[in-house]
Amino acid sequence: MNTDTLLGGRKLTITFNDKTTREVTVRQIQVREYVTLFPKLDHEIALVAAVCGIPANEIGAVDPTSYELLYAAVQEVNEKGFFVWSARQLARAQNQMAGMPPEMVKQIMERTVSAAPSPSMPPPLG
Repeated sequence: MNTDTLLGGRKLTITFNDKTTREVTVRQIQVREYVTLFPKLDHEIALVAAVCGIPANEIGAVDPTSYELLYAAVQEVNEKGFFVWSARQLARAQNQMAGMPPEMVKQIMERTVSAAPSPSMPPPLG
């Protein structure tokens, strides 16, 4: 069941793997949160949990179909705010990197990859 709420949110009833259900609000991310949530773009599950108010220790128990509904709602509710701002930040970073010597870009990418969680270990949710 989808119902719109005031102030740019959407209420959804989601199902967990144990078949229990819960109503959650997919909220509009406020401008003051942009910088804090921007790093979570690389950690989609953590971003969805934060936007929907689902504790990190519970997000993994959301039924996959419900998770996809949550993710789509996060995208829709925040498409004209957070995701537009994030795209500008990524474009700026790409422009800055375009002017760097290739060896420097390679070093930055190697550091970034080595600092990222391994594929066998999920990204931090907090």
